[in-house]
Amino acid sequence: MSSKEGVLSYVTKAGGLANRLEPIAKDVFMGSDDERNLLIFHRDEHGKVNALIERRKFNDLRLTRDT
Repeated sequence: MSSKEGVLSYVTKAGGLANRLEPIAKDVFMGSDDERNLLIFHRDEHGKVNALIERRKFNDLRLTRDT
């Protein structure tokens, strides 16, 4: 994930094209790639992001942050 000029984006492989994230709601974004998956930032009780959920057509991919 990176933020450049106020635009949040991510790449899936080194040297790949950046997928821009379009805000849908608080902590919910839609990717600009062909799949148009939802990306949801999950926060702990202190408001710190501790997981990213990629909501796909048939399942969720949950990426957790190691501390």
